[in-house]
Amino acid sequence: MNLKDEWNRLDAQARTWFLEHPAALVVPPGISARIRAEALKDVVAD
Repeated sequence: MNLKDEWNRLDAQARTWFLEHPAALVVPPGISARIRAEALKDVVAD
């Protein structure tokens, strides 16, 4: 996952967090959960 490619899909709170913490190595659980939930929407299963 490339954050640059996914930026438009992030909600406002996640974008704000990333802008305020540009050097963070760990993403808070709440932000991570929203990103993961959004990412799973694109998975196509047979």
